[in-house]
Amino acid sequence: MNSFAALQHVSFGLLVLLLSAGLTRWIMDLNIKDVPNDRSSHEKETPKSGGIAIAVSFTLGIGILYLFADVVRLPEFQFLVFVLIVFALLVSSFIDDLYDISPLQKFVAQFIAAVLFASFVASIHKIWIPFVGTVELGPLGALLTVLWIVFFMNAFNFMDGINGIAAGAAMISGVFLGAISFFANAPFVYLSSVVLVCATGGFFYFNFPSGRIFMGDTGSQFLGFSFASLAVLASTDGFGGVSIFVVPILFLPFIFDVLYTLARRAWRGKNLSQAHREHLYQLLHQSGWTHAQVSKLYFAYFIACGVAAFAIQASTPLMRVLLVGAVIIAMLGHALFVHQRMRSLSAAARSKGSDPIEFQ
Repeated sequence: MNSFAALQHVSFGLLVLLLSAGLTRWIMDLNIKDVPNDRSSHEKETPKSGGIAIAVSFTLGIGILYLFADVVRLPEFQFLVFVLIVFALLVSSFIDDLYDISPLQKFVAQFIAAVLFASFVASIHKIWIPFVGTVELGPLGALLTVLWIVFFMNAFNFMDGINGIAAGAAMISGVFLGAISFFANAPFVYLSSVVLVCATGGFFYFNFPSGRIFMGDTGSQFLGFSFASLAVLASTDGFGGVSIFVVPILFLPFIFDVLYTLARRAWRGKNLSQAHREHLYQLLHQSGWTHAQVSKLYFAYFIACGVAAFAIQASTPLMRVLLVGAVIIAMLGHALFVHQRMRSLSAAARSKGSDPIEFQ
């Protein structure tokens, strides 16, 4: 890529960022309120649905690139299906922001989006398994794609609970995914990542650290779907040579938090479908850390995972296993830190005769 092309990409990204910021400010004026409940980490009514600005800015940006930049083109039918899925998710998620649709209705929308993507855009055809090698998946690949997209959309939604954590994670991971895709000769994923980072950045300015607006389900569902689908596209023959494990590693702080919390609740006999405030990032906030402190810690984790993802992309299969293991061990250390902090605070409260912090 020459210097003129780089300047074009930066200039276009800035335009997308300014569009997103302007749309976010307009949505704030619409004043669609997020009312706190017993699961919330905020205490006052706050405008939400800022995710509309992210989704609209991204869709317009990638649409312009599709029309005028040949290097970013998907086959026309695949691109149209992708855009239609994004638009349908935008509508369904906005309805959820307005009327709080049931978890079942939300799951159905996610499932339909994932099936359409796997059927008409792309699916995972092969996967590398440690000590086995590359395995052709056949029809199982479409099922794996659907499960991955639905899981990641929910994981991203679960982790969108405090100021900046979801948008910041998307921006950091998007930067690393864009860089990895650039060097892996995956131009659609590279430019999509650039647009996604800038579209999120316009919202992030208003969301962190003061939380003047939330992205709502409109944003978390869109970002979850976008990154999950880019992971599949990046690893698909003809679109680039990015490992299918890169995006899961980039977002391991979220994926680990969700899986660890589900496993812990299952072990304790809790209802897994019941809403709660037991994610590690929520416990850390309950222990006295501010929104900004928790988010900044997770930002550091995401940067470390970005470096690990770069190394995994360039490593031998055995080194990939070792790197993934090292990152997981580091996240287990994070869980231990949070648990020890909660137990210490609970014990200190008991010794003072005050109400202990609820933690088991």
